[in-house]
Amino acid sequence: MTQYRRPSQPAGTSRAPRPSAPGANPPPRPTPPRRRGPGFFRRLPRDLGKVAAGCAALLAVCALAQAFLPAISQSGESGAIHQVYSAGPLRINELMSRNSGTIVDDGGATADWFEVMNVGNSAVDLGGYMVAKDEGASNVFTFPSMTLEPGACVLVFADSTLRSAADEELHAPFKLSSAGGTLMLFSPSGTAIDTVNFPSLSADTSYARQGLSEWSVSSRPTPGLPNDEASYQALHQVVSGAGVELSEIVASNTRYAPDENGAYQDYIELYNAGTEAVDVSGWFLSDTPGLPLKWRLPEGMVLQPGECCIVYASGRDRADPAHPHANFSLSTEGETVTLADDRGRLVDETAYDLLGDDEAWLRGADGAWTRGTPSPGTANG
Repeated sequence: MTQYRRPSQPAGTSRAPRPSAPGANPPPRPTPPRRRGPGFFRRLPRDLGKVAAGCAALLAVCALAQAFLPAISQSGESGAIHQVYSAGPLRINELMSRNSGTIVDDGGATADWFEVMNVGNSAVDLGGYMVAKDEGASNVFTFPSMTLEPGACVLVFADSTLRSAADEELHAPFKLSSAGGTLMLFSPSGTAIDTVNFPSLSADTSYARQGLSEWSVSSRPTPGLPNDEASYQALHQVVSGAGVELSEIVASNTRYAPDENGAYQDYIELYNAGTEAVDVSGWFLSDTPGLPLKWRLPEGMVLQPGECCIVYASGRDRADPAHPHANFSLSTEGETVTLADDRGRLVDETAYDLLGDDEAWLRGADGAWTRGTPSPGTANG
């Protein structure tokens, strides 16, 4: 019988260990870390020198990139980026993507809008300059030949209706996304001048340029004007000579002037103090300062000289000229009521304090306001 012999192990090799059963052998003890000798510290200056050389190279690359890339500024509030490609005088200055009551166009609509400003020192002919949502867009707004003076702004409504005649209101063939987006300004040759990436905006807030490069979300929009407090106040000054005015306010009505259903509602009274009939169709009432376009008066409302009409502040939003109901109610604790014309210009306002049940806030013949007994539909005594 031939005896079986185990083959010999080749020189220079080792036999693989047999697998052990789980838990059969305890884990090896961890080897304590080896202490660094003096040689480590002798090498340390050399290593730091390499790191410093790398940092210097990185800074040089950043400086070179900054010299060739367009100017970029970032708003800390929204993270949106604004890029300026040209030293020319035109800039995108402000935009609004959710206009619900800040401004209306000549058709009475509250459309998105943007404005371009001349930040230079001399007048600019806008003819041929273009605005689009990106450089590959097919819907492009091209300005007509018109002069924009230094420091002046031109307003464009963005409602997907192209209107670009110099003697008309300007409308772009695109809208602005309320979720945020991009808007670009181009020269007549098609070269990009300015870009703004705007964030998601809430209703009636704008994205406005501050200075030459910084942008921020603003709750005090200034369509068609520079972005400053003086412009905001100018837009909210009362325009005189409208003829129609606020004459009476009742914030807790329990027995005067019932509506078409026999219910007693808070109400606002309008009075034509002029000598001619005034069509107040499309005018606006509001109880929110800064938002004068809160509720639009219905079509067919005409006030003759010396005539009064009542608008119920019931919150029901009914556009019935015989029985109009606003989309807001009045607070007995006091607030401000405003009246604006069909272009959104403020024509009257009044602020009242606490009013009790069946107590009216009345305008007298001399224009002064006092508390008194309601007299709906008739001149105040």
